[in-house]
Amino acid sequence: ALLAAWLMRDQIIDGVVRRLPVQVVQQLGELAALELERSRRLVDAGPALAAVREVGARLVAVEPAPHPSFRFELARDPSVNAYAAPGGLIVVHTGLLRAAASPEELAGVLAHEMAHVTERHTLRQVVFRAGLARALKVLVGSTDGAAEVLADAARYLTALRFSREQELAADRGALERLARARLPAAGLASFFDRLARESGTPP
Repeated sequence: ALLAAWLMRDQIIDGVVRRLPVQVVQQLGELAALELERSRRLVDAGPALAAVREVGARLVAVEPAPHPSFRFELARDPSVNAYAAPGGLIVVHTGLLRAAASPEELAGVLAHEMAHVTERHTLRQVVFRAGLARALKVLVGSTDGAAEVLADAARYLTALRFSREQELAADRGALERLARARLPAAGLASFFDRLARESGTPP
């Protein structure tokens, strides 16, 4: 039984992701936001936060309905990173903001993270990280309490690793968003290319 479950892990994870109602996905996002607030790393005001939210608002304004309730936050962290939580929370590290050479580069990163949300990549990785036993529990049982079952995994969003296919899909989604917002797509490529040259791997 364990071998069969392991061999079918992708189908199990996809089944859980399809089964989770919007309310559970929102709960997971709220849990991630609460964890971030407790960390005392959130920037609660200032021009840097305003810039992140202004660029984010421009992208959300052209997002086809229905779409997640996107929320953009800035966290004090020197690492060049950004991440998305299920439900639409997008967190940018101050280190990434310093590394971005222009608003267009920031827009490219935000658009990329938004695509991870709408394509449910983040949610899939949370379910994967939660483990097969928990995933099966959600799949074969009631979805009541599913957020609590997956909550531990949702605390490690900065450590999630997406597949090459998911990253390519997020890039395609980012390019579509940038085109709708009439923002230069070159910012996405220039940012990732520069980081790859400087560090050997993109964020």
